[in-house]
Amino acid sequence: MQWWEKSDWTGYKELGAEKSGRNAVGASWWETWQEVLRTDEWSGIARIERSAHKQAKSRTDAWTEKWWEKYNERGWTEKGAYKFGRHEGQSWWEKWGEQYDGRGAVLKWTDKWAEQDDDGSKWGDKWEERFTNGVGRRQGETWHLSPSSSRWSRTWGEEHYGNGKVHKYGKSTSGEVWDVVVDEPTYYEATPHYGWAEATANSLQLLAIEQMERGET
Repeated sequence: MQWWEKSDWTGYKELGAEKSGRNAVGASWWETWQEVLRTDEWSGIARIERSAHKQAKSRTDAWTEKWWEKYNERGWTEKGAYKFGRHEGQSWWEKWGEQYDGRGAVLKWTDKWAEQDDDGSKWGDKWEERFTNGVGRRQGETWHLSPSSSRWSRTWGEEHYGNGKVHKYGKSTSGEVWDVVVDEPTYYEATPHYGWAEATANSLQLLAIEQMERGET
């Protein structure tokens, strides 16, 4: 295992580690993670970033995962991940993300899909939501591609007006159609459950790195 810590005179600090392995039949794995503190040179806003990348593979199977988190002291937060796997002739992918601007706006999304090698079938599901101060929308799609390349899908959406009214609509390739306005409360997470305060409280080793003096190497 290899690990490191870095800093410079601007306040930049970094922790990281990397490790890997291989067995007798050629299967291998590799993992790295990094944690960074930086300050924007124009705004002076401090930011903590964390990321990791893990992967493993054998002659027939594979797995990859990446994730990242970013926080700044004004409440802006971004999180996301990407995953891929292959096992016994099936492959799958997953991506998701969250963004909070610190002033009440939020974006969340996810996209998942998979495919089967032996018959060529595929399927997936994705959705997205955007809200600002109680007003926003959600939309998504579920789909499936059969071995004969016949495609089925269902799309849907919601418009939240901020007054207790929600417009719901959608359709599918099998003939479903809906378009209604209903009385319904709007719920969404306007702030992350884990933000700047939690990030700094759990980054004590990073924050404790000694800052270098200007000109020091």
